[in-house]
Amino acid sequence: MAGLLYKDFVGIKGRYQVIVFSVLTLLFLVLRLLLPGNAGEWGEFWDYSGVTFVLMIVVISMVFISRFTTSIIANDELHNAMQFTKSLPLEKNSYIASKYIFIGILTYVFYSLSCVWAVIYISVCYKEAMSDWMRAVMSILLPLYGMMLILAAIELPFFITFGLKRAGIVKNAIMELLLFFVVGFVLFGDLDVLNNIDLGLFVHWVETHTLMLLVLNVTQPLTVLLFYYLSYRLTCRINKDREVLQ
Repeated sequence: MAGLLYKDFVGIKGRYQVIVFSVLTLLFLVLRLLLPGNAGEWGEFWDYSGVTFVLMIVVISMVFISRFTTSIIANDELHNAMQFTKSLPLEKNSYIASKYIFIGILTYVFYSLSCVWAVIYISVCYKEAMSDWMRAVMSILLPLYGMMLILAAIELPFFITFGLKRAGIVKNAIMELLLFFVVGFVLFGDLDVLNNIDLGLFVHWVETHTLMLLVLNVTQPLTVLLFYYLSYRLTCRINKDREVLQ
């Protein structure tokens, strides 16, 4: 199992990813410490722009989770990894389990990284409104990454069973449909709605729904993990004739 996980780690150029995100995190930490919120104009600039960097790391990490899900399957198809595992003394369903475990670990790592960036930002933020907004964002990070795990639980059965090419057609169709609606909104929608977005309303909503968010943050991981496990069992059942026998 460890070998299969390491294979996927190498397949996504894991060492390179670790170095890049570590350097970015260290750079962000140094800049925040050198330019705290009370460090004149530059400090105020970082109080406002720092939010953008934290949100960027959240969005990028979510995109990477979906991208890496596709990458590990593509690498296996290129090197016939599933067929190769049949010649190895592996336990039943090891190949499928390795995919689910790897994506689960990856999602947890990116969630933790996003929390670290948010904490770094808040620690030296002197704009109360901005720090309140970042705390509000932190309160919904766990549900957001839970949704990414649900997406992986939906994608993996199709990718493993039907292959990346055939399953990718469905995914691309969905993405193109979403893009169509976005373009339609930009061309024909009321863009003034975007100008009227009030971040303070989001903070107020989080503050008034604290109990609901607390319940969501406690119960959603259990629900997501159950769904993730059921997806794994379904994939094992569908592919039982293709798996390695004990």
